[in-house]
Parts: sequence; C-alpha cells; structure tokens
Amino acid sequence: MLSTRAQTRRKSPPPKPFWAWNSPPTCANTCCLPTAKQGLWWNPRWIPIVTSGSGHLFCVDLDPGPAGTLGQIILFLHDDKGRYLIAHSLRAWFARLTADLECGLYEIVEDENGYQHFNSHALMWSSLEGQELYEPPPKPEDI
Repeated sequence: MLSTRAQTRRKSPPPKPFWAWNSPPTCANTCCLPTAKQGLWWNPRWIPIVTSGSGHLFCVDLDPGPAGTLGQIILFLHDDKGRYLIAHSLRAWFARLTADLECGLYEIVEDENGYQHFNSHALMWSSLEGQELYEPPPKPEDI
C-alpha cells in the first residue's frame, strides 16, 4: 500500500474500489429526470443504504444534479446505466413505503426456509421512477 505522500504524487488514477472493478468511470445517463441526477456510472458520494443482494443499491445521493435534492434516494443498477430517482429524501421514501404497506400494496411471503419477507418488488413499487423495471405494481382496484 502506498503512503499518503506517495499517493498524492501518483500520476495514474488510484486503483478502483472493489465495487467498481468492472465499471467504466463514467457513462452517459439516459434515464428519467436526468437533471436530478449526475450522469455517472458511479459516484463515491452515493452512499449505499439498502442492497438487493444481487448488486443493486439504493443510495443516499450527496452529489445530486442541478434539479436534484441533497439526500435524495437513487437506485444504482449494477447491470444497467440508468439511475432512478426513488424519492426526494429518506423520510419521503419511508413515508411512501409505510403508506403503501398500510394500504395493502405489499404482501408478506414465506420462503422455503420459513423466513418471512416482503414480495421482491416492494421497494421498487414505492419509487418515483422505475416502478415497472421488473414487474408492474398492482392496480389499486386489485389490492
């Protein structure tokens, strides 16, 4: 490992962190609401708070785009260049999740080991963008 002094004299960029080993440093973002988010593949000022277990990350965005909000929640998909605005704040996201849970949008399912959890699309259906990435949410009349 290089000392701090040696790192500051390096001509080449520092090694990529473990989570970015196969990611280009930047990538055009063609997703919805592009001015709310930076058009990057990854930004170290996106703080992961929830993971899907498959590489997707819900992050607090500490470096939003010009129309974004500091602290907004975005979704990083490891296999997609799109970045989705989930909520304008953690509080707003939790409020939406709570309201959707209380109105019956989500169901608790039990896996083969007896563990109970929400159906797999719970966090997406309460998002501002990307609700239909994997499966459309149920219609209100079907709840």
